[in-house]
Amino acid sequence: MVEVAGEGARYIWRAPGLVEGFPCYDPATTSYTEFNVELAQEYLAKSRYKTGDQAPKIRMTPNGTDAVNIKCFQIMQEAWRVHLGITDVEIKDLPSGFGNEEGLVAIDRQSTGALPVDAALLAKNTFHSNSPAAARFMGGYENLQVDELIDKALAMSREDPEFCATVRQAEDLFLADAMLIPLYANHNPQLQRQNGAIQPWVKNLVYSPYAYFLTWVEPLAVIER
Repeated sequence: MVEVAGEGARYIWRAPGLVEGFPCYDPATTSYTEFNVELAQEYLAKSRYKTGDQAPKIRMTPNGTDAVNIKCFQIMQEAWRVHLGITDVEIKDLPSGFGNEEGLVAIDRQSTGALPVDAALLAKNTFHSNSPAAARFMGGYENLQVDELIDKALAMSREDPEFCATVRQAEDLFLADAMLIPLYANHNPQLQRQNGAIQPWVKNLVYSPYAYFLTWVEPLAVIER
């Protein structure tokens, strides 16, 4: 999807939770972005609908007219039809395009930027039921186990050897709930450096899958020239 829709200008988003460059980042989460028809079919079978032909209409919006975003949605729409038998999918450029059905939008594309923050705080702002993301974009998502683990992590010393394990456990539970569809990243750090956008004397500069560059290092990005 990323290669076709992005035409070489977008890159696979390999970290849907705690992004690379953040404390407690877990490389194992990259499996979440893999194209896995069998797993998608398993999730559908576990749902209340069981089969694609029983699924209700899915309303989707890329929240704009960006050609890459629209093409991504169209590719997803076709993949669901072919592999899952889901055929009742409607795409509008903006939520308002659905008129009085705007409140029934199931998939709403959003962009987000992330600054170097505490891992537990990032999890709270992304996974917790009190987060803006859960309230506004995930239909009031709530997993009490996720909330409890994040609350526990927030109260822990960051030097506690169990801190990252606690945050990662919350992240794993959140990803297992499949509330997030990673589309793409705008930057590839290897290509940025290769093409000269990052000069060789700039050390420890990481481009985040959230499209914002991060300077998460100890203590900060270092320029050595």
